[in-house]
Amino acid sequence: MGQVEVTRSMSVPFTHLHTHSPEGSLLDGFMRIEEAIHLAQSWGMDSIGISDHGTMAAYPKFNDLCKKNGIKPVFGMEAYITPNRHYTKADFEGVVYDEDEEGNHIFTLLTDEEVEASSDWTATDALRTKTEQNKMLKEAKEFLRNESWKELEASGLQLADMKKKEQNKYLKEQQKDLLERKHLCVKGDVSRKKFFEWFPRIGHLLLIAKTNEGYHNLVQLCNLGQLDGFYGKPRIDYESIKEYGAGIVATTACLGSNTSQLIKSGRLEEAKEEIERYKEAFDEVYLEIQPSRQPDQWLVNNQLMEWSKEMNLPLIATSDVHMVYHDDLPMHEQLMNINKGHQNEDSSDISVYDSAFFMHPDDMLENGIPPEALENAHNLAMSTDVTALDDNDWKYPVYNLPEGFDSDSYLRYLAEKGLFERYMEDASSVINWDEYVHRLNYELDIIKGKKIAAYFIIVWDFLNECHRRNILTGPGRGSAAGSLVAYSIRITNIDPIRWDLLFERFINPERPGFPDIDSDVDGAKRGEIIDYLAEKYGRNQIAQIGTYIQMKSKSVLKDIGRVHDIDHNEINKVTKLMPNDITLSEAVDEIPEVRGLVDKYPQLLEEGLKAEKLPKTASIHACGVEVSPVDIYSNLPLMPGKNGEVTTEYEGPELEKQGFIKFDILGISTLQQINGAKELAEERNGIKIDLETVDYYSDREIYKLIQKGDTAGLFQLESEGMTGVFTGLKYVDFEAVTAGVAMYR
Repeated sequence: MGQVEVTRSMSVPFTHLHTHSPEGSLLDGFMRIEEAIHLAQSWGMDSIGISDHGTMAAYPKFNDLCKKNGIKPVFGMEAYITPNRHYTKADFEGVVYDEDEEGNHIFTLLTDEEVEASSDWTATDALRTKTEQNKMLKEAKEFLRNESWKELEASGLQLADMKKKEQNKYLKEQQKDLLERKHLCVKGDVSRKKFFEWFPRIGHLLLIAKTNEGYHNLVQLCNLGQLDGFYGKPRIDYESIKEYGAGIVATTACLGSNTSQLIKSGRLEEAKEEIERYKEAFDEVYLEIQPSRQPDQWLVNNQLMEWSKEMNLPLIATSDVHMVYHDDLPMHEQLMNINKGHQNEDSSDISVYDSAFFMHPDDMLENGIPPEALENAHNLAMSTDVTALDDNDWKYPVYNLPEGFDSDSYLRYLAEKGLFERYMEDASSVINWDEYVHRLNYELDIIKGKKIAAYFIIVWDFLNECHRRNILTGPGRGSAAGSLVAYSIRITNIDPIRWDLLFERFINPERPGFPDIDSDVDGAKRGEIIDYLAEKYGRNQIAQIGTYIQMKSKSVLKDIGRVHDIDHNEINKVTKLMPNDITLSEAVDEIPEVRGLVDKYPQLLEEGLKAEKLPKTASIHACGVEVSPVDIYSNLPLMPGKNGEVTTEYEGPELEKQGFIKFDILGISTLQQINGAKELAEERNGIKIDLETVDYYSDREIYKLIQKGDTAGLFQLESEGMTGVFTGLKYVDFEAVTAGVAMYR
């Protein structure tokens, strides 16, 4: 896990502001937040920044850990900036062609020198693809024939007196000669194409939120990049920073920035113009210098140190932290190799990440960084004041209540009305009305005390909409089945008193926290309900909840084996023996074949232990939906799902810590199949089935199927182990099933 640094003092105050974490810069950032904080504390640092690539995903974890350890968090993002976030490769390399009156392209022939000097003509042999080149040659066929004819006649050849076959022979040879001497060119505006032959198409830009306004603007920029400007990377542009630059401090970032790229190519005036754009957009601009041993870095450093005086802009020091210790460099490289799927073939003597670790400020001084640049980083950190992530007040979507009600009184109205309806439906007359009323009042009082009545109302509303649309819903799962309120308002369909289910397992009166109601709906109709919520509360106030897939023991062995070019069949043979939930250490201790594999390839264990549990890819939570009372585009960082879904970068528990309410809506394929079977029964046999009135508890045919082991597709009962439990019993009923499932789990 890297070497342990001896406690060192700092000769100048400093804060690392340019850093990349595993939680944000997936398979690139290896600065483990906990270790960075521990190291910072040992040196006497009082603050740390975070600035992952185009994302704010690590903020909640970073904020919590910093606050717990008495470190001030500074929130930033290393953005990708481009002149226009909607440009694609075709826009960067394309030409806006002129046309004649008939809509045809206009051609001419030019020498090398003429092509170079022209801004109106593009050589067709320089077009991006062979397809484009051949298309232009085909269109220019008549033009080339005419030009060849002119040259031949000018040389004294009388083509008009020749037969067609002889003409074509001369023309073909002349055209070949013509295209060897000159370029076929098409008329059009090539200024954009020529501009991007030297101007960076994309560059890094470090942005730091100085105020809460800056935090929300950073959210806006993050979302523009992720949802509107994504093209390989989440890109923002000059227009967006003008609109959302308030409250944000910018630095010129690393060697990958526009400023640095222009300096390296000798375009110094253009580099200054780039800095001026940032000055117009942001509250403050710093010139960033780094202690790298790369020659290009010191070319940039020296130029920026000179401009700092000339442009009256402060320097700021960073080490572009991608890892905590220098010893982590090989592991960082392996993470990037896992991302690429193969070993890095770069044989450079000095890695570009050689200085990209949590460097001590005194070592930065020794590497030529002036003290003022270090002090400026600390002063900037101390000047920030961002508290947006500490707001944990519940943020309920606004449900329009009937006149005369608040959330508590309306929930009581719904629950009392619903319990009476349940009582009237109870043909067995087993309900003890007084007992049920007492339990209902008890639950309502606790719900009121916890101020969560609105949550129940919103869940009731969208499930009621399901019932109105004949969308099949589940009877209730998890601890919510212990709530009589949920049963009364038909969130669940399980009587908690009849089955001795505890409300306190669902909501503990003594413990803070928010209840979780998992709502099962027909898998084919889940999208309908999400659309309903979007229409009711506002499309800008709803998103699906993101999650991150961690590298587990089996995938770690496969990924590291792949980058080391170890035979995947050999690894797969071993990983098939490993349970899904086993850790790598446990697997080595408990499974001889795994021990044999890591003994043969020690790097699998050494690197696997470091990579295990690191996030690998972003995904969408199976059921979580965020519904907010405010515009999420300015309050929550978002990212696109694979199918274009709008998804939160923060995970569900992190959202709840900030008071955002999530609703768990599970699309269940079994409900889809049940509904399909019900419809087929009605269509083919004319049998009307009311699933609400089926007596699942006493129907002996159901339990006979379970006893025979005919449970394929039946949740929690279909595994070989569970089937074995019930096929060995002489008698199976509902109580036996619940007891068997509980004991087996």
